Amino acid sequence: MTALLTRRAPQRLSGPAPCEEELRYLLKGAAAASGEAPYPWYWILQDDDTTDTAPLTAALVLAPARTPHLSNGERTQRVYAALHALELLLHVRGYASSWHPADHEDPPAPPRTPLPELSPGESLLGLLSIGRTDTPQDTSRRPLADLTDLVARNTQ
Repeated sequence: MTALLTRRAPQRLSGPAPCEEELRYLLKGAAAASGEAPYPWYWILQDDDTTDTAPLTAALVLAPARTPHLSNGERTQRVYAALHALELLLHVRGYASSWHPADHEDPPAPPRTPLPELSPGESLLGLLSIGRTDTPQDTSRRPLADLTDLVARNTQ
């Protein structure tokens, strides 16, 4: 609950980002949070210590051909479960991250090195900037939501 209520998405990140071994470990945990393999996505990781936005960019690619047995809805649920799990795992480890969806009105700034060409049917979902904040993180808890308009009980 603490991770959920204290995570923030800063605009600017600096280094260091997780090392390759730690990041792969966290990616495995995120994948496990979304269900069993095969997974309908993959990550393209790009280190970039030369920008002022983040030392690591992770492009999240939806790859439906990997899971032809899943519906589009289940693919979407699984990919965003993995993304959210990764954001929380990074936060718990002292890293920060910011998600930039590709379908937003202001698309994310492209990584310094162009992404490889995607296969037919694949689509870029967005970019996750990963690093640490230059300033101390606000660790105060956000208030819990008022569920009055969010939950209804069917009494019939």
